[in-house]
Amino acid sequence: MRKSKERFFIKPKKTSPQCRHSIKVIYGMLALFCLFPSILFAQDTLVYDNPQKGLNPIPFLRIYEDSLHEKTVEQILEMEASHFTKPKNNKLNFALTKSKIWIDFKIENKTANNLYLLERNPFIDYLNVYISSASGEMKTIKSGAFKPHDTRSLETESFSFDLGFEPKRVIVEAYSSSQINLFLQIQAVKPLVNTIHFEAIINGLLFGILGVLFLYNLFIYISIRDESYFWYLLNLLCYLWLMLRIRGIGLSLVWPETPALNGLPGLPLALIILTGTVFAIKFLDAKKYFYWGWRFLQFNFIYTSFFIVSLLLGFTIPANNFLLYQSLWMGVALLAISGVVAYKGHRPALIYFIAYFITNVLSFCSLLVTMGIVAANLFWVYAGIISVTIRLVLMSNAIAFKWNNYRAEAIKQARENERLVQEQNEVLEREVAKQTQQLREKNDQLQALNDTKDRLFAIIGHDIRKPVIAFRGIAKKVRYLLKKGDYETLDIIGPTIEQNAMSLHKLTDNLLNWALMQKGFLPYNPKEVELLEMMEEVEEIFNSVVKEKDLELNSWVSDELSVYADRNAVFTIFRNLVDNAIKYTPKGGQISLKADKHPKGVKISVTDSGVGMPPEKVDKLFGFQKVKSEKGTGGEKGTGLGMHLVHELIKLNHGSIRVESEVNVGTTFEVILPETKAA
Repeated sequence: MRKSKERFFIKPKKTSPQCRHSIKVIYGMLALFCLFPSILFAQDTLVYDNPQKGLNPIPFLRIYEDSLHEKTVEQILEMEASHFTKPKNNKLNFALTKSKIWIDFKIENKTANNLYLLERNPFIDYLNVYISSASGEMKTIKSGAFKPHDTRSLETESFSFDLGFEPKRVIVEAYSSSQINLFLQIQAVKPLVNTIHFEAIINGLLFGILGVLFLYNLFIYISIRDESYFWYLLNLLCYLWLMLRIRGIGLSLVWPETPALNGLPGLPLALIILTGTVFAIKFLDAKKYFYWGWRFLQFNFIYTSFFIVSLLLGFTIPANNFLLYQSLWMGVALLAISGVVAYKGHRPALIYFIAYFITNVLSFCSLLVTMGIVAANLFWVYAGIISVTIRLVLMSNAIAFKWNNYRAEAIKQARENERLVQEQNEVLEREVAKQTQQLREKNDQLQALNDTKDRLFAIIGHDIRKPVIAFRGIAKKVRYLLKKGDYETLDIIGPTIEQNAMSLHKLTDNLLNWALMQKGFLPYNPKEVELLEMMEEVEEIFNSVVKEKDLELNSWVSDELSVYADRNAVFTIFRNLVDNAIKYTPKGGQISLKADKHPKGVKISVTDSGVGMPPEKVDKLFGFQKVKSEKGTGGEKGTGLGMHLVHELIKLNHGSIRVESEVNVGTTFEVILPETKAA
């Protein structure tokens, strides 16, 4: 028996290390094969066991898209697992879909805290959560953008749902006319408090910046009333409206009892595009710097207005879809237009370009998230808010920069205008002074004419009327003497008649010449005039008067001297000069006429030994209206018109006259007339 036992208990041989390793691999594969069915067919259950942080439920979710909106929560609970799908790429991004989304997951709470489900996208129109507890009870919480804020389990900007202490199964029902992009998170109280605190900080910073920007630009707009500021303020208000909705503050604080204001999610975006388009037209001066860019912006205004009407008429999903893509290519277009405008020299457009460059980069990434190309996460939510805030801050600075430029240009232009106005004022002052001087001269001329008129009326009324009356009296006396035959008396009054006739003839002739000269009708026919002949004719006229006053009249004039002038004018000149010399020379006095060569022509002198004149009278001699004619030495009366006429006729014949006189010594008149025709 012992031998047989020994035969059955033979000690085996030792195995090699390679053999032992192969055996371990085989045992491991057998164990994995035995466990695989339990892993493959195990049910996905979300286990929450760390109350210090939140948990992403996406790996544990099942999804069903209800395109006909016909399923109920009871039907979803009874549906087989094969009808559900798992989230693609670990995200819940369904973009712009008309389907109702059902999300199903199981959960097990291993902490001592109530659990909460948070959803952070505020643009979900209807968001209902159904919670099945361990006791079999079904709890329903209906919330969403169109529901009052008190439907949320907590006072947070996110949608919040109290899952209780022992939830077993959770079903989420979501529908929205805008993009369905869900950000779900399971949290206990402690991480939830941290989340609320973080959101409060973000909201405080965001709306603090937007509020300060709005008030600052509102104050500036009220001060300067610039149209760019007005459209920027409207654009800023639309951004505020959008941010209030995105952050959930609108429904929680501003309009908690009016959830309808959360409707039409694309409307704030459309108004942002619309006001931003008008702001770009005004701010960039597109019509001046980039004509086709200006035309594009006009088209975009009409295009956006059409989709706003579509939103109001109820075509929300297609309108939201178009507006979403329009916001992208509109940002690219504004980037290009501002770049062209900046290149053409409009400096404020450079800040505008930088602002849209930053925004376009982040908007493009957000669009990739919306289209489902990139996984959705909270970073892009805050990145979009940051980009909008940066753009608004830069826009505010751009407007201020533009206004400062305009102000500097306005100051420069104002100074230039002030300089031009000052120059114009100086020119105007000179012109006014010139016109004033001309008016003064015209007034002096008018006054002179009035004085002349008065003198003429006096002459006509007195100096002419008196000789005429005298002639009437003489005529009666002559008839009387003729009847009596008293020829001796007639012979005595003969010289008196001749003297009065000569005086009347001279006065009438001077008046006629003066009147013709004033009207510009005085004949002027210059020709060569022999002075000797002219002097002899003048002497002959005054021969009887010279004899009566017992004067000595001498002349020294060569028969070779002549002047180039109007003969009648020369005759009138010397007749008046000789008459004036005879009038103011007492009996027995001397009068001489003399003519000599002169560098400027011929100088003719008329000299008398008469009463002479003081200097002040000489200065006024040729001003007809300024001097009163004195009586002659023989009681002869004068009008003062003769000397004025002499002066004017000498000027007419391109000559000059000079007077030298001394009281009780005599007077000399020197007249210079051209000898030959003037060039």
